[in-house]
Amino acid sequence: METPLSTFGKAALAGCIIVLAILAWTPAQGMTRTPLGNHAEHFIAWLGAAMIFGLASRPTAPVAPQCLLLIFYAAILECGQLYAPGRQASFHDFAFSAGGVLFGSALVVLARRCWLRWTNPRAFRAATARNDPRRTA
Repeated sequence: METPLSTFGKAALAGCIIVLAILAWTPAQGMTRTPLGNHAEHFIAWLGAAMIFGLASRPTAPVAPQCLLLIFYAAILECGQLYAPGRQASFHDFAFSAGGVLFGSALVVLARRCWLRWTNPRAFRAATARNDPRRTA
């Protein structure tokens, strides 16, 4: 059953994907830059995208495929800048985008673990016990 929060999350994710494409392929003369700098803009934008993607998906969804999808999308958008007037593709920009995706996804994993620990301590102990290397079979 769809809840208003899950519907809002999916709409936010779709909006985020569209906004990233618009910002990536806007001609250079139409861009307004922040004082933060190009690399910080990339990092923050993709950090937010990864967090929205992670929070909009199921809590049990694996994070690795989400990271790969977002990093692949960042690569497509960065390569597409070759065709935007006045823009150029940069490996450094892509690296900061990928770093933002990885950091945002790590924050989502951490938030999920804290939420599970807070709302259901028994399930948290069971989940962490399965991953304990000191545990014997």
